Amino acid sequence: MSRDMFSVIIASLKVFDESRTHLKQFTPRKPNPHGLKIFVLASSDGQVLDFEFFQGMGATGTMKKNLVPKQCRLKTENQLKRSGRGSSDCAVRDDSAFCITVWFDKKTSS
Repeated sequence: MSRDMFSVIIASLKVFDESRTHLKQFTPRKPNPHGLKIFVLASSDGQVLDFEFFQGMGATGTMKKNLVPKQCRLKTENQLKRSGRGSSDCAVRDDSAFCITVWFDKKTSS
């Protein structure tokens, strides 16, 4: 089987929406600040495999490397780079209340 069959991408997507729904998010300083935030799992060719609407429960965002707890054993930047674009690693707290994901696109993000 080719490697592309197993390449997936996780992305956050904002869809412009003017309807009345509790799922709507407001992002200031965007051309269309009101919309639905959707997390998308897609194949490397862009086909959507799964998606989930952000429902405002919990927090999402990026964090600096120095704020990641030492107990969190994630792949290093070099390991992710060797695996190629789209590679990722994830650590979940024992009580499942917190999750940190690091991924490599053009550079490492977490």
